[in-house]
Amino acid sequence: MKLELKVSELFTKIRDAKKRNIVLEGSARSSKTYSTLQYFITDAYESKIHKDYDIVRQTLPALKATAMKDFLEILKSNGIYDESAHNMSDHSYRLHGCNFNFYSADDQQKLRGRKRHKILLNEANELSLETYRQVAMRTTEQIVMDYNPSEEEHWIYDHVIPRDDCAFIHSTYKDNPFLDESIIEEIERLKEDDPEYWKIYGLGLRGKRTGLIYQNWDIVPDFPDCSDILFGLDFGFNDPKVVVKLGRIGRDVYLDEMLYERGMIREDFIPALKKLIPEEQRTKEQYADSADPESIEVIYRAGFNIHPADKSKDSVLFGIETVKGYHLHITARSVNVIKDFKNYKWKVDKNGKTLDEPIHSFSHAPDAVRYPIFTHWGKEYQHPTLSDARSIEIEEMEAVTVSENY
Repeated sequence: MKLELKVSELFTKIRDAKKRNIVLEGSARSSKTYSTLQYFITDAYESKIHKDYDIVRQTLPALKATAMKDFLEILKSNGIYDESAHNMSDHSYRLHGCNFNFYSADDQQKLRGRKRHKILLNEANELSLETYRQVAMRTTEQIVMDYNPSEEEHWIYDHVIPRDDCAFIHSTYKDNPFLDESIIEEIERLKEDDPEYWKIYGLGLRGKRTGLIYQNWDIVPDFPDCSDILFGLDFGFNDPKVVVKLGRIGRDVYLDEMLYERGMIREDFIPALKKLIPEEQRTKEQYADSADPESIEVIYRAGFNIHPADKSKDSVLFGIETVKGYHLHITARSVNVIKDFKNYKWKVDKNGKTLDEPIHSFSHAPDAVRYPIFTHWGKEYQHPTLSDARSIEIEEMEAVTVSENY
């Protein structure tokens, strides 16, 4: 059977590399992962022996939401998906006599105990050098690594790229001819939002994420039983529509991603919301982007206890400070929430000065989280306005000056 796929130029570069190690360094949405999966699939069809292809990422939820989703999309869009070949419990797929296995880097039994022909280390800069070494000893043909270069120093730069059996391939979103215009606009917005992020995610060049807004969070396996439940919603079309479930136990707030989807129209959003939030929980308060009052009214009429969030200019800064007062715990399956929190930072001007304004890119989940925390739970604490805060600061400085003069 001849397989015909619509491929990018990056696919051709990967296929023709003919090296044991292939390092794919580049910007967001340059099709690094997608093109590698296409390469593995075509290689399986052309192979005269039964091969094993492993696809690995640091965590299984992240892998399922990215590379595994892409793999199944490739099969389904080309009419070659067979449900009987898909072992959903083992996260594997049998294709043309070859095995495709998806698992996380912390699954040591699979990582260290099995031999494979080719492997993709997805978002390889999240992995350790020890993981790479264990993989290298058990991979007979090729090791492909993809990542956004968000670190200035990394073991990949020192231990893999200099090898004579390594092909280094750089790519940007401009190498992906199938990218939606809305995604291109989102990436190019980084030029104004933050030059350093544009360098990493737009140009695919090595940089460093600095000035992150939130560092008071970690990742947990599951969402616990909480009696104090709220929901946060952020609207968008080119930007994603986001729904996050929040549960509070004291100063600990648990976050669970329920929806993160671009291009969803309001008519589809209401039915999706009804599936996401069961009827018995619709009396729980939901707080949404107040910039879209019409959507809030439509959702309210559909039977939801939804309210506009406090979204004045001052509320954004004080809201961020309020959120910083809690310990945030994000469920491992909340892949997009985690990505946003990893990259949400303050704007920097052309002179490198940090501004009191968050970047728009990667703000979607943090906004959905801030709305209920500040507007609802934040009411337990009184926040002065920015002008009041400045007055207080001036008064304190004058008091110190008077005391010193005295």
